[in-house]
Amino acid sequence: MKRNLSLLLAVVMLLGATLACGGSSDDGTSSGSSIIGTWVDSADGATTLTFTEETMQMNDGAAVPYTLDGNTISVVLSDGSTVTYTAVVNGDTLTLTEDTGSVYTFTRQ
Repeated sequence: MKRNLSLLLAVVMLLGATLACGGSSDDGTSSGSSIIGTWVDSADGATTLTFTEETMQMNDGAAVPYTLDGNTISVVLSDGSTVTYTAVVNGDTLTLTEDTGSVYTFTRQ
């Protein structure tokens, strides 16, 4: 569970960078809409992600840097492993999909 939370944090950070640089598509989704701000886990509200232009913070944890390449967010964990997510912002909804297929949905606060 702790590793999943760390992975989610990394994904969110990468998402912020991806969305800040992209544009919108014909279907109304955006790969470049700003993710700057606060997002709350849509499933249970237990996880909050706050993005700045350079860092992402999960709940009350330390702010960590993230990188973005297109819609791909990569986060290097403290153990040196890397977690990759695909990020999509559609209105006030942020969807992060882990490379393993796990999907996390957040609502803009």
